[in-house]
Amino acid sequence: MIKLDYSETEPVESSDGMTITVGDSEITLEEEWCSDQLYNLLVQKCEGPALDVIMNQNLKGKARGLIAWFRTLREAEGQVSAKRSEITEEVYQSNRKTVAIKDVVSTLEAYENEVREYKILTGNTVEDTIMLVNLKKMVPESNRERVETKDVQTYAEAKEYALKQVRNLKPKAKPITIDLHEEEEEEEEEKPRKKTRLQEENQ
Repeated sequence: MIKLDYSETEPVESSDGMTITVGDSEITLEEEWCSDQLYNLLVQKCEGPALDVIMNQNLKGKARGLIAWFRTLREAEGQVSAKRSEITEEVYQSNRKTVAIKDVVSTLEAYENEVREYKILTGNTVEDTIMLVNLKKMVPESNRERVETKDVQTYAEAKEYALKQVRNLKPKAKPITIDLHEEEEEEEEEKPRKKTRLQEENQ
């Protein structure tokens, strides 16, 4: 497997089917057995486009496992590279828009998920100053002014203060009041009606 990781060329089986070459060297009989086991494992574990790539190597002879792994690995590396570029653009985009008060919490959660994914894919961290600037761009103007007035210095402090302001600014539901006297009056009105109905029946 190490040979595959460093090889720039696809494994090749000799015309007589006796040997398999990975890069500049031939694999051992043990590695050949591993290749066949690897193919079966990939068939069991993969699905979708990856499985299609693997199944297409079924007629490659003894090298099918190594070729399937080589092509799947290179395909995955290409996707990771594209995703790395995509997440970098998302994290560092400068045109972030202000959101409504009701969307502040979900927006900050989504932004922090982007930052975590960026760190996983690139191994780098986003500077706290940049995260603080982006937070100020996303929160409503009234909220932003309070954050700036508070003169917070870190993203964590700004987030905590911003969320506190969001909770305070959210409209509170009006309590439902029940007028007990009104219900008593309605009951008193019903009593004469019932009495009148009984009188009519007796007549």
